[in-house]
Amino acid sequence: FYGANANSLWDTWTSWSGDSSTFHSGENAVPGHFTLDLGVITQLARAKIYFRPTISFSGNNPTQIQIWGRENLDSAETLPVFESSGNNVTSSPVSSAAFENAGWELIAQQSIDGANTNSAEIQIPVGEMYRYIRIRYVSTVVGSGCQFIEMTFHGMGAFPSD
Repeated sequence: FYGANANSLWDTWTSWSGDSSTFHSGENAVPGHFTLDLGVITQLARAKIYFRPTISFSGNNPTQIQIWGRENLDSAETLPVFESSGNNVTSSPVSSAAFENAGWELIAQQSIDGANTNSAEIQIPVGEMYRYIRIRYVSTVVGSGCQFIEMTFHGMGAFPSD
């Protein structure tokens, strides 16, 4: 959406330089989520997430984030299926109950003062090992879209997944 490039979430660049260097959810997209393959199985310890600077526009900054995890994607699909038109999401959001019913485990959640901060560090309690995580933006400052600039995850141990 808006020419955004989600690959920029891993380029170590934590400054906003336009929508093309961010993850942008599109409009009418809150709550929403995306799934990440960590490439290894690990016990996550913390996440550092950067979002748009408040000096330029804080409306798409999250105010509530959840991190969900799974070791594999067997029967992990959640409904409804994602649909969009232009820069607008047209499908209904996926509920927390749908995540739970598909075997996703809520491993961390945090409230954030998105109107007044550019980043958040989320501590993840000691728990299970995961390869796949879902970042769920439950709410944002304005409530229509969400933007992330950079994400860094730290874990304890990394084991091959195959």
